Amino acid sequence: MVYYLCKLVVCVGLNFISAVRCKHKAELYLEHPYKPVYDILHANTAKITLYIPDYLLGISCLVNFMKFIIYNNVILPDTFHKNINVLIYSLFFRSITTPLTIMPTCMSKKNLSSSGLYSKIFVSTHDLIYSGHTIVFIFLGKLLAEDYTQNILFFTMGNIIQYIFPVTLILARQHYTIDVVMSFLVYNLIYHLVYKMN
Repeated sequence: MVYYLCKLVVCVGLNFISAVRCKHKAELYLEHPYKPVYDILHANTAKITLYIPDYLLGISCLVNFMKFIIYNNVILPDTFHKNINVLIYSLFFRSITTPLTIMPTCMSKKNLSSSGLYSKIFVSTHDLIYSGHTIVFIFLGKLLAEDYTQNILFFTMGNIIQYIFPVTLILARQHYTIDVVMSFLVYNLIYHLVYKMN
């Protein structure tokens, strides 16, 4: 477990560095770094509060913790090991790819002006094209849906977490639609590659 934790800390750190670099390069090279580009869902849906996806991520972690307690601290090793590795590979890949193409942020200037510690650490602006939040939603959803599939409640919650919750990132204007779609594709591609290797 410590082994995975160390790898996750490194990947999160690399993603933070990547986000800072993306913002700096956007402000340096883009003519309008804070003017969003067209997005089909942004254009056709109402905006929700910026932090709703973060609250849902916290709830998703809590539900996984509750499942862990309910089933007497048992995690199916195959499901956990496979998904934690996919999470690590996906986050590592994200830290490398997000600086390759930098787009204007889809967050409004008003949301970006908040100076709280949470915003400074966790709200990044220009590391787009591939959503880290979506990767974590998929990871947490798969842990619920794949373990104990005979429990319809956890199975349903797992699918809601991995397929519905990421849409809130688009509605909150934290990410563009392509960011969420690409995260689904990358996570699931890596997932199937890891599955075939085992």
